[in-house]
Amino acid sequence: MGTMAASFTAGNLLGPLLGGLLASMFTYHFTFLLTGILLFISFILSFLFVKEEFKPISKQSVITNKQVINSLKSPNLIFGLLLTTIIIQTANSSINPIVALYVANLMHNQGNTIFVAGIIAALPGVATFLAAPRFGELGDKIGTHKIIIGGLISAIIFFFTTAFVTNAVQLGVLRFLIGFSDACLFSQVQTMLAKNSSIQTTGRIFSWNQSAMYIGNIFGPLVGSTVAGFFNYNVLFIVTAALVGINLLLFHINVVKNIN
Repeated sequence: MGTMAASFTAGNLLGPLLGGLLASMFTYHFTFLLTGILLFISFILSFLFVKEEFKPISKQSVITNKQVINSLKSPNLIFGLLLTTIIIQTANSSINPIVALYVANLMHNQGNTIFVAGIIAALPGVATFLAAPRFGELGDKIGTHKIIIGGLISAIIFFFTTAFVTNAVQLGVLRFLIGFSDACLFSQVQTMLAKNSSIQTTGRIFSWNQSAMYIGNIFGPLVGSTVAGFFNYNVLFIVTAALVGINLLLFHINVVKNIN
């Protein structure tokens, strides 16, 4: 799972870097055009090289969501993990709408703010790419839930500290550190979901987790733009830290107390 998370974040690393570079060198139109071309290439590669061996099951054999929940040893644990995905993704994506504006504000609109914003947006991906496999190995040794708790606590510290940065370098350092927190979270949540669900229900549980991630992608920008609009960028990071703090409490109640 750690390796998969590292591969996923490699795209998150290259995306902002490439987007910021192209937008500053060419135009936004060219950036969208290149994005479409890359997505088409991804389709071709998936179509030609991704092969799956599976045995179709009859409609009568498909279990309902209610049956999936009833088959779980600890539904509260699964619910807690899905809630963790929602809140963490909400916290991360709440920052995205204001990164470029925050960088421009810190740089006093001087210099190539678009390119710098692209680099800073990519830094969490760099850290996650480097650290996710290592944290996966560590989780197998000491317990996956302990890695998640460490990730949540560190995220609270880094988000809160980000509210008080005074320049783009400080922001970049803290965004890089947030990437290490992310490396402790997403892949480890998936690992715990796999460990606490049967083979028959793993696919359904993972699809719920994917839906939870996109729910966070919906709420995050709404929260970020609303808080930043009514208050300021600094308050947004404090609110985000508080949100992760709530997540830590709920994780302890729903997950840690239900671990066998």
